[in-house]
Amino acid sequence: KADYDGDGRPDLATYHAGEGRLRFRKGEEERGFFSSTPITYADEPFFEASVALEAPFFAEDVDGDGPHEVVAVNGDHVLIVRVGGGR
Repeated sequence: KADYDGDGRPDLATYHAGEGRLRFRKGEEERGFFSSTPITYADEPFFEASVALEAPFFAEDVDGDGPHEVVAVNGDHVLIVRVGGGR
């Protein structure tokens, strides 16, 4: 979970190795009286990419623009996936 679209709410990135698809679902606010976690995630991805990840990924704001990028490091190979335009 990280803020991949720069709206201030955490989004969810998932990788489906069998399909080679990286999918991002938007974090949406949930307003419930008994809710201790105010974030739910959209059913449909707002961004998808075809990519072969050779290692586990993590979120990092690599370019310092606010939204996070997906980073996967495998030995001397680094893959960075930028989701959108940022602010």
